[in-house]
Amino acid sequence: MATPLLIRQINHVARQAARTALCAAFTVVARMRLWLNGAQVGSGFRCSGWLHLYIHPRASVTIGPRVRIHSGAGVNFVGSGQRMCIHVACGAKLRIGADVGMSNSVIVVSQEVVIGDETLLGGGCLITDSDLHALPLRSVSEGLGAWRPKCAAVRIDRLVFLGAGATVLKGSTIGDRVVVGARSVVSGVIAPGTVVCGPSATPLPTRLKIG
Repeated sequence: MATPLLIRQINHVARQAARTALCAAFTVVARMRLWLNGAQVGSGFRCSGWLHLYIHPRASVTIGPRVRIHSGAGVNFVGSGQRMCIHVACGAKLRIGADVGMSNSVIVVSQEVVIGDETLLGGGCLITDSDLHALPLRSVSEGLGAWRPKCAAVRIDRLVFLGAGATVLKGSTIGDRVVVGARSVVSGVIAPGTVVCGPSATPLPTRLKIG
């Protein structure tokens, strides 16, 4: 008769096998959807979970090799209240480097977003290069031009870690080997090797070695 420990081990192996099979299936589907939308995807791409995706026919998307995307609670419970979402508007450019990992985050591109090699996005992050709507708010009678949001490119360099729920706003530049604390809001330039946290992404005394 099987012991409780053996039953748990068998159950664990079965779950892992099912998760691997699902990841393989979601990867095929995600790669096909990206290809159909004109994106260039490198080798070793993996996607676990359904990816919410919109790429305008006149947009440009390049995804480097060995990029990993987790969408939903199947792999990463952090930020699993939302799935991974990528929205690239007309004429916009999204560049994701090699060995990038992203979990349950939202990337909205109206102009340009660049994410460097080996960067990690924790669960529930938001990256946007626009205000998403006009500020201050305008009435409909003022015309469609009044509704156009301001845009400025976002650049995230290599080996950056964005903690869970971090937000990167338009015009931001994050240098190499920066750590952004959970729930921090980045708006501006973060020097390489800096650790920042809080609503205004305040630098901490600790600095990371650049190498």
